[in-house]
Amino acid sequence: MVKNNGIPWLVSALKGAVGQEGDIAHSILKAGTRAMGRLANGEGPIYAIMKEGGVKVLVAILNTHTDDDEIGAPALHALAKMLTRKPNADFILKSGGLEAALAVLQKNPDSEEVAQAFLEFVEGLAKYPENVPLLLPHNPKIVDIVNRHGHNPQIASLGMVTLGRLGISEDAVKNCGCRWYENCGGSFREAS
Repeated sequence: MVKNNGIPWLVSALKGAVGQEGDIAHSILKAGTRAMGRLANGEGPIYAIMKEGGVKVLVAILNTHTDDDEIGAPALHALAKMLTRKPNADFILKSGGLEAALAVLQKNPDSEEVAQAFLEFVEGLAKYPENVPLLLPHNPKIVDIVNRHGHNPQIASLGMVTLGRLGISEDAVKNCGCRWYENCGGSFREAS
């Protein structure tokens, strides 16, 4: 699909279905967001998706179809797969990806698919330490996901990995109220 100019076609089809109602639009959005997630495999295809407006259309889908977990989960998963580089994460954040992800999670708290995709997304953002301060206020949402869906081993594991990634960040330690950070001179590097 990448070699045959399928990405512009897919983005265009998704743009046309955003905000539309009915079975056909729902099918296009559901299949299209899943296809976008499958295509986001490697820097070349990810760049092509981003260049064609794929991130913006995925965010628009999340913002417009917030209460539909069959569309929200694969759209979040596709965004999470694009978090392979810091510039990608920056672009997704600037495009409103975090706010859209939070809105979908809020509307679908009982959906395991949305919960897992949300955790994948937040964990992907948290790979870049500069993003952690934006994510720390949402720790209670991650804990809630683990409490609700902890019976699912994938969600429980991903929740712990995500909390761990946020918890070991320098920003988390600075704000935790412990004396260790101050006693080591204010730097993890100096304490190592």
